[in-house]
Amino acid sequence: MMTAMDTVSTANAPSTPEAEIRDLLDSYGRAVLSGDVDAILSYYTDDIVAYDAIGDLRFHGLPAYRQHWEMCLSFMKEGPTIYEIHEAGISASERLAFVHYLVRCGDCDQEGRERSGWMRGTACLRREEAGWRIAHEHFSVPFDPSSEKVRFDLTP
Repeated sequence: MMTAMDTVSTANAPSTPEAEIRDLLDSYGRAVLSGDVDAILSYYTDDIVAYDAIGDLRFHGLPAYRQHWEMCLSFMKEGPTIYEIHEAGISASERLAFVHYLVRCGDCDQEGRERSGWMRGTACLRREEAGWRIAHEHFSVPFDPSSEKVRFDLTP
């Protein structure tokens, strides 16, 4: 079972906005896996606007998103957290970047059974003094309108 993100090594590559964003996604994923809310929030702008697949319709600003992250992480207390970004597509200039990807998210129960599902993720980032930060994030889960059921059974 994988518990780390799919990444492309940029160790010997010259620094480009795309390489910087890939490094950010990798370290962001490690922060999520650690369950450290402060570390997770350090990747966002103060004025983050987020649309998550669960919870409220919209989250605006770090305080609101902190509460949401704390709630989400409270579901993942039994076993290891799963957070894997796959197939990240990045389009970046020197100041703005757009990223889309698939993400497998969940955890394992006390018996080691995996409880996870695939979602779609989109992030818009901007370069600030402190570096790249996520200014907008959107997670969604496919659903079947005829049955009104979420489609956690889909895989890439």
